[in-house]
Amino acid sequence: MNDFWLNKGRRSSVQIAVDIIKLSCSGEISNLDLIECANLNYQQMQKYLDWLVKANMLEVVNPENTRYRYRSTPKGRLLLFTFDEIQKMLASK
Repeated sequence: MNDFWLNKGRRSSVQIAVDIIKLSCSGEISNLDLIECANLNYQQMQKYLDWLVKANMLEVVNPENTRYRYRSTPKGRLLLFTFDEIQKMLASK
């Protein structure tokens, strides 16, 4: 049963969102850096960025500039903590 929750194949939408938030926790990050580090194409990344910003998990830094940069919000960091706790509970034997 634990193998089901510790999926070794493709990432779920939630895992991708968590990966993006993790990458943005250490400071501001550009969408191009996120694309490279999260291993997504531009269209996929834009979908996730739009969703995470609307959900208040990420915020746009300097939105009047054409080069958007993103950083995690307290709500996004809470999601990371909660996700990690759930993974620990599911992985425990």
